[in-house]
Order: sequence, then structure tokens, then C-alpha cells
Amino acid sequence: MSIIEGHRISDSDPNWDTLKLVLEESIESGLSSLREYVDQRLNVIDQRIDELHAQVSGGKTGPAIYTEVILESLSDESLIHYEEHNWYGYANFPRVIHRRTSAEIKHEADSGTGCSKSGVAYTIGDNIRWIVAWSNMKDKENKVYIDVIETDGSIDWGMYGSLVDTSKPKPKAVSKYWNRVVASIDPSSVTPLMKATLAAAIR
Repeated sequence: MSIIEGHRISDSDPNWDTLKLVLEESIESGLSSLREYVDQRLNVIDQRIDELHAQVSGGKTGPAIYTEVILESLSDESLIHYEEHNWYGYANFPRVIHRRTSAEIKHEADSGTGCSKSGVAYTIGDNIRWIVAWSNMKDKENKVYIDVIETDGSIDWGMYGSLVDTSKPKPKAVSKYWNRVVASIDPSSVTPLMKATLAAAIR
């Protein structure tokens, strides 16, 4: 006589129904343990994915709502709107930023993609353009890119779209053509403040 899982099984004439029941119970118990183990491991993996995602996105989660933009001029010249480009979202950019003033713009995110990504160029003097581009994308760290160029042609927004994608929330200051520009954006907010400032460079 053998006892398996609390069931008595005759060695000479086993009860096959009982043996089948014992085997089914053993298999179910094993599967239950396996499911529990797999669930635990999946939870650990999910937690790790969330941690890695937070590292990549700079802690930002969710779609962009809007980007609060401040363009500040410390220049003695008024800045004239030259061009703009909206990859995602929209805003009304002022035609003129008067000397030693700032313009506040609310760039609304595209509701379909949950992204706010745009660029704008203002004329400083003869063919000198101040360029500011920012990226407030869903589940990604916010970034800004700044430049000062000399051109009388169209801005290469394809190039600046790529540059802002690889930029930082606070890029290095740019000093060119007797102008110095700085900018920063909140890296993790879905409604970040992006502020860019232009001033005359020290000669």
C-alpha cells in the first residue's frame, strides 16, 4: 500500500481513477506554482522596464499638453519674424519682438500625437537670424536647440529638427555675429517652460 498526496494506492491493484486524480492534482499544483513564479518574474521585468523608461525619458511620462515659450530680447534692435516651422502643434508667433522686451507664446501640442515640436527664426540685423527650436514629445525628455546664422534664404528646418532631437534641455550658449544666445527647457514637464534669451555679445 502506498500513500501519494493523501490518497491510498494499492500496489497490487491500483485504483486508476484515484491515480489519475492524484496526477491531475500534482500537475495543477505544479502549474499553479509555475504561474506564480512567472507572474513574479514578469512583475520584476515590468518594474525594470519602467525604471529604464524613466532614465531614457528624463522622468517624463505622458503626452505633451503645450510648451510655454518665452523669447527674450536684450538687444538694442527690434527682432522681426522671419520664418517658423511646426513639426507638431501650433502657435501664433509675434511679428515683432521689440528691443529689450520679451514675447510669451503658448505652443499647443498636437492632440493626435501628444507632441509639441516647433522652431522659429527672427531677424536680428542684415541677414542675421536667431533660431530657436524645441521638442516636447510624448514620453521623451524635452530639449531645445539655439543658433545664430547669416542667410537670406530659407531655413533648413529638416536639419534643425534633427539637431533639436539630439540636443539637451540646457544646451551650450552660442556666441556668433556679435550676439550671444542661451536657452533652457524643463526636461520632464508635459507643460514645460522654454526660455531663450538673446543679448549683444561682449566685443
